[in-house]
Amino acid sequence: MKKILFLLILSLLCNHIFSAGFRAGAARKIITPETPVWLSGYASRNAPATEILNDLWTKALVISEDDKISVIIVTMDVIGLSHELAEEIAHRITDRFCIERSQLLINTSHTHSGPVIWPSLSIMFDLNKEDIQSLLKFHRMLSDAVLETIDMAYSNMKPVNIFITHSKADFAINRRQQTEKGVIIGVNKEGPVDHDVPVLKITSPDNELIALVFGYACHNTTLDINQINGDYAGFAQIEIEKSNPGTIAMFLAGCGADQNPHPRRSLDAAIQHGRTLAEAVQKALRGEFNL
Repeated sequence: MKKILFLLILSLLCNHIFSAGFRAGAARKIITPETPVWLSGYASRNAPATEILNDLWTKALVISEDDKISVIIVTMDVIGLSHELAEEIAHRITDRFCIERSQLLINTSHTHSGPVIWPSLSIMFDLNKEDIQSLLKFHRMLSDAVLETIDMAYSNMKPVNIFITHSKADFAINRRQQTEKGVIIGVNKEGPVDHDVPVLKITSPDNELIALVFGYACHNTTLDINQINGDYAGFAQIEIEKSNPGTIAMFLAGCGADQNPHPRRSLDAAIQHGRTLAEAVQKALRGEFNL
């Protein structure tokens, strides 16, 4: 039952193909909230967002082995999940699909341009009752959307080949800058970074591209505008899906707590970082393994 999850984790260190007995399906659903809505990540925001730069998505990949679900991967374009919401979503998934919690991977892109996830980081903003009710409404929609997306992915399952490879992108930079007054969030060109881009490729036996799951260890914080968007990770997914029609592109945020995209604070930079990451994925698909 857990063989595929074991293989996916261990094989991130090299290039592999797995095929025997696997089936998979992928799907996506828009989770863009109704406006106005408060966005999370920056305490400097003093008003809810009323504009949408691009849509937010939840996406799901279901992989089975010998007709039994082995792993479900869920991604969401939000800053993170509160413990309460994560537990609710996980319980609903494991109960419906009869899997263990260890067979479920839930990952959020950590965009700082998505809605507040109540009650996480609630001290950052002075929210009134209407604001909180709006956020709770989003929570209910998000939880339902995740289940609906997995249902769609499950109904789309077919025999597949699974490839795992790597590429790299170099726009992440260490943000722990040492100054005379101590460490600040800045630019540390000498600090440790991880530019690896792991890529999980799912294809049908006749080489139809079904899903691409890719990761990067970097804060999703290029933009601080008060508009709903997925930041560089959102733009990367958009670019990959444009280049590979019919494919579901899923972003996994890696361990990038001390990493920021560089440069930041412009829409052009966010778009370019997304293109850089998308091109890294395309290089991996072409066999240009950039280890």
